[in-house]
Amino acid sequence: MLSPDSDGFLCALFLSRYLKWKIVGFYDGKILLLQKGLSAKKCVFLDMEIFRPDVRSVGQHMLLYNKNGSSPFGVGRF
Repeated sequence: MLSPDSDGFLCALFLSRYLKWKIVGFYDGKILLLQKGLSAKKCVFLDMEIFRPDVRSVGQHMLLYNKNGSSPFGVGRF
């Protein structure tokens, strides 16, 4: 699952080439297009951070919610 912008496409090209991942849909934060018969819970969302326990995502954006404490999402300490 990837975001429909240039860095989303580049991430997808890299992972499809080297890890043999398949592109099964697009998500822009509002609209989800997904291959028929698949569940979003079975996918990895690329180029976006989705902070839900049942969704796997990989982003490359720098996020800092509290420089003095742990993440509110349980990711770890900063």
